[in-house]
Amino acid sequence: MKIRFSVDLRELLDAEAKMALESRLPEFAAKTLEVSLRDRAESNARSKIGNGGFGQELAEGIRTRSDGAEVVIDHVSNDTNHLAQHVHEGGVIRPRNSRFLAIPIDRSVKGEYARLHSWNTADGRPLFIRKKEDGPNGRAYLAEPRGKRAKPKFLYVLVRQTKPQKPRPWWPTDEEFTELTGRELEWWLKYTLPQTI
Repeated sequence: MKIRFSVDLRELLDAEAKMALESRLPEFAAKTLEVSLRDRAESNARSKIGNGGFGQELAEGIRTRSDGAEVVIDHVSNDTNHLAQHVHEGGVIRPRNSRFLAIPIDRSVKGEYARLHSWNTADGRPLFIRKKEDGPNGRAYLAEPRGKRAKPKFLYVLVRQTKPQKPRPWWPTDEEFTELTGRELEWWLKYTLPQTI
């Protein structure tokens, strides 16, 4: 999985520093690195995807943890829907628990799942419509009656998968994370250790 980075600060120290710090490497060095790595990933999400709702959602899904000298950064969506990785790598989207995806085609339902929509029908379920001109293998739509004549308004189109989406790389590369880690560790060694040893 590309939407994850893990580093052990002890691996970046040379042998002399390891001997001097074997038991003295404070955990706050890992904590400050954790904050710096999270800030870099959040900044990338907002600058490369956008500062709107979706970029913000990606930025808020970044999680970090540190255990001693080990720091791990990843994205919470990869545990369930792999959204962060899909945005980063691109590709098609397929349904997981059903046969079709319901893609919103009307502004009134943009960002709303079809299963959560309160349908304006007698039984509370959507109208399932196929257009005659699309043929027997044409697209299917979910609609509901609107207006005085109760004319069906198409709200969602049903598809088996989306068209391939372009990758939008936003997750920093391992090299960027490693460079940031080296810079943070160098700063910490230069300014903190001489005062404590």
